[in-house]
Amino acid sequence: MKHCSFLLVAAGLLLVPQALCCAEARPPDVSIPAAAVAQSAIRETLDVILPYGDDASSPGFSAPGEEREALGPNAIEVLEDGTVLLSDPVRRSILALRFDAAGRPSLAVAGPLPPRPAAHSGGVPTATRVVKTSAEDGEVVFAGGGERRVGIPAAGPLASLSLVGVDRRGRAFVVVERFRELGRTAVDRELLVVDDGGMLVARHELPEPPLVRPLVELFLTPEGVLWRLAAGADGVRVQRLEVRP
Repeated sequence: MKHCSFLLVAAGLLLVPQALCCAEARPPDVSIPAAAVAQSAIRETLDVILPYGDDASSPGFSAPGEEREALGPNAIEVLEDGTVLLSDPVRRSILALRFDAAGRPSLAVAGPLPPRPAAHSGGVPTATRVVKTSAEDGEVVFAGGGERRVGIPAAGPLASLSLVGVDRRGRAFVVVERFRELGRTAVDRELLVVDDGGMLVARHELPEPPLVRPLVELFLTPEGVLWRLAAGADGVRVQRLEVRP
């Protein structure tokens, strides 16, 4: 089906941190201060819980066991017409989430899930990237019309830095994970929206990773709307987050 272009190109392309530790030695062109106040806020404009069920049009779930992780919907994509697509490896299908004029959700099977899905997080095509430059520092390297480096505020040991995507306005949406304590695996997660001038457009604390390990937890539309998928023990949560004054 047409919708099934979703997540279909190559295997295992996770939204992984682009960490080139200590690479590219030159300092950033501008750095965001650790205490910088964001220009705008990221506000939740939609929050839907989809319960698991036994029929084909409900999301599937496989509970974790001694030697296996929880399995459930693990990737999200949004089409130009607003249809939200969810990858369901339990039922081996792609589910289409739509909303009527009153905002009521409906879920239907859009097609089979290919055996080797690929993950991508949306936005516009870009060569912008992020780099981890030290144990506590990282940069967003904006590409286009010449390279411009924006330093990410350091507020503790940096676990990972991941670029979700860039919107049509050129704003980079970046997930920053910092270790709570050295020697521990627990992390605090934050979403930063920055521009190539070093402006901190918005920042938003992210919850702990969902029970089901996602291929795509966050999907950015070209317009700068962010969608989040979190599959838990009782159902699948779909959120829409927008940058607002």
